[in-house]
Amino acid sequence: MQDELRNLFYTLDGIEGTIGMPVYVEYKLRFYERREKEPADYFEYLNDTLQRRYLDELICKIAEIPRKDGDDARIAISLIQTIPYGTSPRFQGTGMRYPYEVIFDNCGICGEKSLLLGLLLRELGYGVALFEYVQDNHMTVGVKSPREYSYRETGYAFVESTGRSIVTDTELHYRKCSCWGITHEKLKGTPKIICVSDGRALDCYREFFDARDWNKYAPNADYFSDELRRRIAIRYGL
Repeated sequence: MQDELRNLFYTLDGIEGTIGMPVYVEYKLRFYERREKEPADYFEYLNDTLQRRYLDELICKIAEIPRKDGDDARIAISLIQTIPYGTSPRFQGTGMRYPYEVIFDNCGICGEKSLLLGLLLRELGYGVALFEYVQDNHMTVGVKSPREYSYRETGYAFVESTGRSIVTDTELHYRKCSCWGITHEKLKGTPKIICVSDGRALDCYREFFDARDWNKYAPNADYFSDELRRRIAIRYGL
C-alpha cells in the first residue's frame, strides 16, 4: 500500500502532462540507512535491485505515452528537469541520495538528478553516459545521438538535468557563489565521460536547431525573434 503519491510533470511538444507515482516511506528509510556507507561508485546507485522494483512502474508509464520515436526519452528528460533542485529537509544524511530518493523527496542536486535520468534512459533502451565536470563540481547526462548533434563529437547529446532546458544546449549559465558574490558562468572544464549503457540513439535534430535559435536570437530584439523564442519556450516548457 502506497504511503504518498508523487505527481511528476513533463512537457512534450508544448503539451503538458503528469505521471503519478506511488512512493513508500519504508523503502525510503532503507535507502537512508544504506547511505551511511558510501557506495563505491555511481554504478552502485544505478544498479540497485531494490529501487528498480519501485521504478519499473514509472518506466512503464513513460513508455506507454509516446506518439513517435524518441518521445519516451523526451518525456523522461522533461520529468527529471522539472523536479526541483535542492536537498531534502526531511531526511538529512551522508552521501548522495539514490535515484528512488530523488522522486520520494521531490528534489535533488545535479549528481542525484543525473543518476536518476541516466537510469531511466538506460532502462528505456538508450545509450547513456554521465558527464562529470570535476573542475566545475557538476554532473550532466549524455544520451546517444547522431555525431553531428553530439557534444564535442562524443556521440552523446548534452542533457542538463537540474532545470528545464533544450537537449544539446551547451550555452547554459550556472549560478555560482564565491567571496565576490553570486555569478552566472558557463561550464569551463572538460568532462570525464562515464559510459552507462549502449543502446539506441535519440535523433535530436529538432532540439539541436531549436537550441541554436534560442541562443542566437536575443529576447526583445524584434517581433521575429520574440515570436520564434515564444514558440520554442512553449514546445519545451521553458
